[in-house]
Order: sequence, then C-alpha cells, then structure tokens
Amino acid sequence: MPRPNNPNRTIAKQAKFKELAEKRVNAALDKLRLIGNLSDKKSYEYSNDEVEAIFGFLQKELVQIKRKFEPNDNDEESFILKSRPHLD
Repeated sequence: MPRPNNPNRTIAKQAKFKELAEKRVNAALDKLRLIGNLSDKKSYEYSNDEVEAIFGFLQKELVQIKRKFEPNDNDEESFILKSRPHLD
C-alpha cells in the first residue's frame, strides 16, 4: 500500500533541490567562465576546430543532462505478439 505524501518531507526535498541547484549551477558557471578566459589570443593559441570541439562537447552534455529532467512515461517497452494470418 503506498504511503501518503508527507508535505513536510516534500518541502524539505524542494528546499534541498533549490539549495544544491543554486550551488551547482553557480559552480558550473564559474568553470564555464574560465573556459571563456581561454579565448584571450594574447595568452593562448587555438584553432576554430578546437573551439568547435569544446562547444560541441559541452552542448551534447547539456542535452543529455536536460533529458534526465524530462518525464519518461514510456520507460518500459511493451511486448506485442503479432498474430500470423490464418491459412485456410
């Protein structure tokens, strides 16, 4: 039998999510800004291919992370046995 939802637990989980999300997103922003510092041509030399590789990889990772937050109604596949036509 499912347990009834505890509103206090839900509030605590929401608060924990918000706390960790803010911390982690701000930490990620700090690291992204450090990557941006690599654009200084006076200090670094790089090719357009290297820049595209960096941003392509980051974009792919962001897409994968975002998918984790999307609801998955069809996690499990269903098996359907298709009947064969009757030979008369």
